[in-house]
Amino acid sequence: MGGVRTALYNYLFARRHGGKFIIRIEDTDSQRFVPGAEQYILDSLAWCGIEIDEGIGAGDGITIASQGPHAPYRQSERRDIYVKYALQLVESGWAYYAFDSAGALDVIADTVAAGALPQAARKWWLTELARRANDAGVELEAVGMTPTQVAQLQELMDAGTLNDALAKKVIDGVLAGEGDPAAVAQARGLTIVSDDGALEEAVDRAIAANADAAQKIRDGKAQAIGALMGAVMREMKGKADAGRVRELINARLGVAG
Repeated sequence: MGGVRTALYNYLFARRHGGKFIIRIEDTDSQRFVPGAEQYILDSLAWCGIEIDEGIGAGDGITIASQGPHAPYRQSERRDIYVKYALQLVESGWAYYAFDSAGALDVIADTVAAGALPQAARKWWLTELARRANDAGVELEAVGMTPTQVAQLQELMDAGTLNDALAKKVIDGVLAGEGDPAAVAQARGLTIVSDDGALEEAVDRAIAANADAAQKIRDGKAQAIGALMGAVMREMKGKADAGRVRELINARLGVAG
């Protein structure tokens, strides 16, 4: 009914404004091709009393995809036209080549439907989970983590409960059958330390143990902060927010972040 409704709106619009009702058939998805579908579309339009002015099914039915002022009328025969503009989009940076499998696209779409942003869904499925599926010799959708669980994992990330390193350990637990991400994070103690007191103590110890690096930071060599951040993160076993650690180090050393 949706297709008939769209066709009817376009037909009425064309008639109202003195235009033509043109039929172009979308047949580029070969995996979804159904024999007889084209004729079914034409029969449905005829049943509704919709007259085709140009394109597939127009006139006495002789018109084919290679005839008419706007031919061809089957999308599969217009590829050469579209390739030109697709390449322009790629070259200008507005499009990119994608090699996602049908299975990957499905789980990504399901993850977005479960609440994750598209970029986050792609990140997990096409990097970390793709690597694990490859190591296990299974298809991505059979890796052992559901789209809903991936969305839940990202929700913990967005809430500041996990960082990337901790999230990967949570994935270990989910794949081991220990439960959903939140349950695994709690059971394994995989949550970011939010206690500034504990972080400040770790920062103080890192500064004391790396006096040379601390002085370089005071002298304006900001890149030296890496040594102090690494020391703090190791002491906190990766359970610290790197941005907060940086803020505390700069505050302790009296430099602007």
